[in-house]
Amino acid sequence: MPELTNQRRKRNRFSGFLMLFLKASAALCLLAAALGIWFYGAWKLKARALDYRRLKEMESGSLILDRSGEIIGRIFTKNRDEKPLADLSKLLQQAVVSSEDSRFFSHSGVDYYGIARAIFRNSASRLQGRKSREGASTLTQQLARNTFTEDLPSKDRSIRRKVFEMFVAWEVENRLTKIQILELYLNRVFFGSSFYGAEAAAQGYFGKSAKELSPSEAALLAGLLRSPNQLSPWQNRKKCIDARNHVLFRMHELGSLSDAAYQEALAEEPVIKNKKSVLQESYFAAMVSAQMAELVGLENALSGGYRIYTSIDLKLQRTAESALQKQLETLEARPEFKDRQTYAAFDPIYRAWKKRVQAGAEEAPPKPEYLQGAVVVLDNATGAIRALVGGRDVKHSEFNRATQSKKPPGSAFKPIVYAAAFESGLHPWSMVQDSVMDNRKVMIGGTSGILGEWAREEANTPFEGMVTAQNALLKSKNAATVRLGMMIGNDLKTSLDAVSTVAKATGIQSPTRAFPSTFLGSTEMSLMELSLAYSSFSGDGSRPTKPFIIERVEDNAGKPLPKENATRQNALKPATAHQITESLMAALSEGTGARAFSSLGLKRLPLAGKTGTAYDFTDVWFMGYSSALTCGVWSGFDKSRTPIFYGAFGSDIALPVWTEVMNASFENYPPKPFRRPEDLRKCRICASSGYTLLPSCLETAQDGSQVSTAKEVWLSANQIPLPEETCDVHGPKRPKRHSGEDGAQPKVELAVDLSGITAISLKSPTVLGEDPFFSSRSEQSARALKNFRDTGRAAPLDNRLPDAGSPDALQQTDVPKVQAVRPGESSPNQLPQKNQPNLPRLEF
Repeated sequence: MPELTNQRRKRNRFSGFLMLFLKASAALCLLAAALGIWFYGAWKLKARALDYRRLKEMESGSLILDRSGEIIGRIFTKNRDEKPLADLSKLLQQAVVSSEDSRFFSHSGVDYYGIARAIFRNSASRLQGRKSREGASTLTQQLARNTFTEDLPSKDRSIRRKVFEMFVAWEVENRLTKIQILELYLNRVFFGSSFYGAEAAAQGYFGKSAKELSPSEAALLAGLLRSPNQLSPWQNRKKCIDARNHVLFRMHELGSLSDAAYQEALAEEPVIKNKKSVLQESYFAAMVSAQMAELVGLENALSGGYRIYTSIDLKLQRTAESALQKQLETLEARPEFKDRQTYAAFDPIYRAWKKRVQAGAEEAPPKPEYLQGAVVVLDNATGAIRALVGGRDVKHSEFNRATQSKKPPGSAFKPIVYAAAFESGLHPWSMVQDSVMDNRKVMIGGTSGILGEWAREEANTPFEGMVTAQNALLKSKNAATVRLGMMIGNDLKTSLDAVSTVAKATGIQSPTRAFPSTFLGSTEMSLMELSLAYSSFSGDGSRPTKPFIIERVEDNAGKPLPKENATRQNALKPATAHQITESLMAALSEGTGARAFSSLGLKRLPLAGKTGTAYDFTDVWFMGYSSALTCGVWSGFDKSRTPIFYGAFGSDIALPVWTEVMNASFENYPPKPFRRPEDLRKCRICASSGYTLLPSCLETAQDGSQVSTAKEVWLSANQIPLPEETCDVHGPKRPKRHSGEDGAQPKVELAVDLSGITAISLKSPTVLGEDPFFSSRSEQSARALKNFRDTGRAAPLDNRLPDAGSPDALQQTDVPKVQAVRPGESSPNQLPQKNQPNLPRLEF
């Protein structure tokens, strides 16, 4: 009995210990389960917190976005050409799945069998002293790692990172189908040599679409994924082919390739195209790329995943591109382009060259020689570039004609000259002589003949005698502009210096030429420079310090990079800017740009603009603005001094493009009325002279009554005529005013006395030297060419010489004497005559 009792006690004690152990184990299991559930929930919540929209953003290359956040490009876009899975070779899909994740379509994001296999093989390798390492990451895990680079850094090989990667992969599988995952993977994965995505890799290595890959080519691309840089066919061809053969073996093993196809692919020698630099897809993308390279470095910009928010307005950009292309294609249909290169003729030449290069040929690209164009749209307040077109096709030529090309703007530069004049004390109602001018004073296109009046944008350009400065600007009169320019300073040098100062103040960095032709826009400058200068006129005389295209940059974690704030600087007096604007509003409504309203459909809003036609019709421009935007358009040839065709005016070629762009801008950038600045004062002047009004400033109307010539105008302090600067049309002759500073006494000099100058009568319109602009047709009564040093006034002349052999030669030559007349008076009907000896031939 005692023994039985002891046995029972031992059994009870054992049972107690067993129950305690079981209870402790159960508690530990429950605790472990609770902890596991807690950790599982924590990891799952962390995985869910990621922004899975980034899967489709392909941010491995930096994204370029417009001002509204829409993706409009990528830096080096040719390195990634996103394609739907249907446009990617089935062979490539099979090759990638066979080599990277053979159970892709059966697992849920994590391949547990693959993990066990990798652990076993890696352990065996360590025991054998080998360093080989086998991975078990699925395509889903690789997609997650390539997308969330900051959360799943590839250099972090800790268990913690690998566990989190599994949770992210499960989350991806829950959100996307297998087809979507495979498509994103093939578009995102890096294939080496700056090629991201299967399409870019196929084009880069083989010069063909990813849809056209052979089994050998598909296997080669799939083999690169193990180590893209070390297996590059350009750097290590043997290792590359070995990797390809391994992929082909896996495809054959899994049944994706037949025996015959497998053997054929193994025997195929891959043809790799020559390594070429990557082109840009647009001019603004190239500009963004260059600035990003300066900001963060080229390699970082290429693969750093930056989000680059630009100032580009996509609607305006597309409108500018299409309007320019449409206009120039229309021009190339003209008879003048019958024997010249056109865009339509060059494009097949370029495509043929591209195919030869892709096939392995090494030859320089053909150079386009067809008619080009450029468009710039600037935000007047900030200098932000809203649209930028640097040419007709960036594939044909990466040369940016909006920023890199410098051409003479012709008459589009005249507002700068008039701004300098108004700054100096002249004003829009100052009178200037519009008459024929000896071309030796300007030397546009030669040193003989008279100055052509091509800039009025019309074939018939009559001279009008004395005109206001505003009228000369809105009708773009050449001779009058040169005379006004010479009135700015005391001599030619000070006048040109004043124009140069204003040009630099408004943003034109190109140095102006020290010749009178500068008054007519002979200085070469970029479209961007002149667009920035015109933005000075739209407001109070200030302008943005510089144009910019990048508004802000964020790194791949969404952290903004430091940026330079937009600033402004003073360029002109507010009064000067407003007076130029009023003149250019008149130029657009009734001057050289009038057809914008009359026939091109420009909306009737507060707008100002100016045409520009360079000498010999080599370059045509239109520059214009609203209160919100400035838009500049240029067209011409890359080769300097190549005429577009004779009679090609800015109003016919550039103005239609400008009109279409501006009409497209009004919805988002509504123009406001131009506000008169406070530094303008109302005063009364004589409209016939531009000087202080006299009681005698009267003219006879058609009904015989006397009408005052008084005119109310708005002038700045240094423009208001002094009391002694009275009208010299209806009053006594007085010293003429050249210039003066605010609050300072203006400088004066005596007017030229013409009484001693001999004049020669003119029997018919006469032009000496070449006259490519047919000025004689518009000048029915040519004026004197004898003395233009100050006023350019002279009596009519006749330069026909009598026949020296004629006995009546001397009697046939009547030379009138000049009589002094005041401005506005007509010449006397009868002039005293006297006989002169035989005259020598005149040379000009």
